[in-house]
Amino acid sequence: MRRALARELDRAFEVVQAGSYADAIGQLERTRAIAAVVSDLQMAGPEDGLLLLERAHEIAPGAVRVLVSGALDRVAGKVPTGIITIEKPWRAGEIVAAIERALRASLDK
Repeated sequence: MRRALARELDRAFEVVQAGSYADAIGQLERTRAIAAVVSDLQMAGPEDGLLLLERAHEIAPGAVRVLVSGALDRVAGKVPTGIITIEKPWRAGEIVAAIERALRASLDK
């Protein structure tokens, strides 16, 4: 999933990949100028993508946050406002378009 997502995002953005929750947090802490954080709900280890996106908001509050999953029903009612949810399988261009819309909206504020 990560490679497919990176290929899609790489068409529009500079992509930084992380293989785990800890790696992603480290990347965020080192590179605070990140426009968006995209994560699958399911991650290796005890953490999940929702926890990652909540922590990402603390580190980079202006970053667009996108949660991708084939099981969004598992977190129904638990996704904080401001996190974009996209059901797998996503359509080509869907995630890029969602990020671009959110970035434009943040500029309009």
